[in-house]
Amino acid sequence: MTDGEHSESRDNQGLVSDQMLFDCGCKKSREEYHDGSIEETTVKHDGKLLSHETISEHGA
Repeated sequence: MTDGEHSESRDNQGLVSDQMLFDCGCKKSREEYHDGSIEETTVKHDGKLLSHETISEHGA
């Protein structure tokens, strides 16, 4: 695994943002929204989107 920078932020209403920026330039992010849904994205160092997934936890 490549080294990099990790950051996480939260608000008081349930939003969680988790970001990883690897030294090679690749990025991985995970957002947990107030309604319980989750969005995950992985972007390669050349800007190519490798994966984007939204998971709905609230049944909508």
